[in-house]
Amino acid sequence: MATWYQSRRARSLRKHRAAYERRDREAVMRDIAYDLSDRDFFRCYRMDKNTFEYILARITPYLVKQRKARWDSLAPDVLLSMTLSWLRGGAYQDICRLHKVRISTFYHNLWKTLDALNSALQDEMIFPVKNEAALEALAKRFYERWGQRGHGAYWGCIAAGDGLIIKAKRPTLKEHPAPISFFCARYATFGIAYIIFVDADMKFMWCTGNAPGSTHDSAAFAATRLRAYLKEHGLFGRFYVSTDAAFIDEDWMLTPWPQPRNGSLDVYKDAFNWQNSVHRQVVERAFGMLLGRWLVLERPLRIPLSRVHSVVTACMRLQNVCIQQRQVAPTCNGVRGAGREPGTAERTYADQPPEVCLTGGEAAGAWFTAARRATSSKREEITAALRRFGIQRPPDATYRGS
Repeated sequence: MATWYQSRRARSLRKHRAAYERRDREAVMRDIAYDLSDRDFFRCYRMDKNTFEYILARITPYLVKQRKARWDSLAPDVLLSMTLSWLRGGAYQDICRLHKVRISTFYHNLWKTLDALNSALQDEMIFPVKNEAALEALAKRFYERWGQRGHGAYWGCIAAGDGLIIKAKRPTLKEHPAPISFFCARYATFGIAYIIFVDADMKFMWCTGNAPGSTHDSAAFAATRLRAYLKEHGLFGRFYVSTDAAFIDEDWMLTPWPQPRNGSLDVYKDAFNWQNSVHRQVVERAFGMLLGRWLVLERPLRIPLSRVHSVVTACMRLQNVCIQQRQVAPTCNGVRGAGREPGTAERTYADQPPEVCLTGGEAAGAWFTAARRATSSKREEITAALRRFGIQRPPDATYRGS
């Protein structure tokens, strides 16, 4: 009888204590979020209050659906607050202390909130390879922002692509059979090789993290389903992606002309390289804004390998929302910068190829074949147009990297 009474008393105390902690969490949420000034709120969450409420409204149905009918469950605004605090580089110890949760509770709800973000914001990251009208709008936007100095000779660019190493801890043998393949000697760190496409407004359209960090960009892209689709169907014969020399030049993917071993590059081939770099710089700027806003990607991710892709795509989708809401890009210390990110047109595209998650490492095989020296007819055609119009690299454009 005494044992039954003691156990019931203990359950009652836990219930009342949890109710008190829940009320205390709500008070803490007011203190650390809603009562902050606009400047401090932006520093804490990398967005203003209106954008926070907009994202909260979109993910709440996904969180409420998963939320257990218990007296100790967390509210959606608390979950979003914890997740954004972690993504902007906060320490999990401080986040748990401020939100009054245990470490195990924090990580359990972190993965749940990241899944909700990726599900609710799925339409914020789309590459419309089957929608010709959408590709036409993307090409027009690229021309309006970056292509007018070429007098239309480089018209048709719909995206800029490049590789990015996402730092991560060394995988265990259970996570991958060859952990050493994740070491990238160029950056002296373990990581995952991501291939990323962005549009003219630096919004992320497509990404894949299917290869270890030691994999060459062209090999990582060659193992994706998107590359197989584009190789078979192309981009309606008149659209293409601008990339650097790490990729293979094809009619739907243009790379710079290689520098000859002896002598200098032809003046019009050099003009093509200048046009290519003008369009390709968009992806480099997108990387800088992504890593500057979500500082969790600046350091190695010490999380399970299977969770890395969810974190990366959530950061990209949140970045797209911030650009669409015209949020100012933060500087390295989290303060609002002087520039303003551009707004974008409404995204109503469909037919996004599925993202490719990390596989067993088959992309790490040798990819340097004769195809690396191939020249597409599209690159020849654009170079001939530049020659016909007499367009050369401007004197003030001194950068000549490929």
